[in-house]
Amino acid sequence: METARLKPAGEAKVRDPANKVHLATDGEEKPLTNYWRRRIAAGEVVIANEQAAKAAAPAPAKVAQKSGE
Repeated sequence: METARLKPAGEAKVRDPANKVHLATDGEEKPLTNYWRRRIAAGEVVIANEQAAKAAAPAPAKVAQKSGE
């Protein structure tokens, strides 16, 4: 399973569902489960390492341009 170093966004307190302990403010290595992906999408948790952040982020939608403009 893919993992990433996650840390709380700002002053958020987010519990790990596996051990019920708050995520460390300096971040922890966690598997990117549906739970953590939802926390990322909600803005409660951020990915601390840049490479994993790019891999976990959805690709931006392409905007079609009209021809002749």
